[in-house]
Amino acid sequence: MGQGAAQEAIPAMEAGEASSLALLLEKLIIAGTGIVLAAAAVYFAARFLYRMYQRFYEQHKEPDDESEFIWKNTDLREKTARKPNKQLLFPFGNPSQKIRRMYKKSIVDRFHARENIPAEMTPMELEFQESVCSDSEKLNKVLLYEKARYSQHPCDKKEVEQMKQYIKSGH
Repeated sequence: MGQGAAQEAIPAMEAGEASSLALLLEKLIIAGTGIVLAAAAVYFAARFLYRMYQRFYEQHKEPDDESEFIWKNTDLREKTARKPNKQLLFPFGNPSQKIRRMYKKSIVDRFHARENIPAEMTPMELEFQESVCSDSEKLNKVLLYEKARYSQHPCDKKEVEQMKQYIKSGH
């Protein structure tokens, strides 16, 4: 009796075709679900790739370099502000600064004015123009200057003394 009453409450489905409206709604629901799932997959894939990109650049960051994403910092004027000149605070400087200063002074003295120094010439080309000292002294002088300027390893007092000797012999 219990099952008979339940079967009478549920209308019997007739075997046959479904209405065209039901088929259209079914296709729209399936298409909409597919589009939403595809959009979600693209979004999460893009987000995953972006996170990987950020992690890659954070891991390979040099200790003295600073890497930021522009859209996180809206005020760019703070970043472009120049740092105060440290030479004013420390007039004597470290050995690397001394070597650079001595080299620049020797070049200015050799060309008799800053305006006469050809801007397109490298330190090596400047040294090998005309000078009294030997080729090995010229090369060592340029190498010391380039170490002071570009190397991550600081120069020492012994190298400052060597630069003084090279400059004295070159005049």
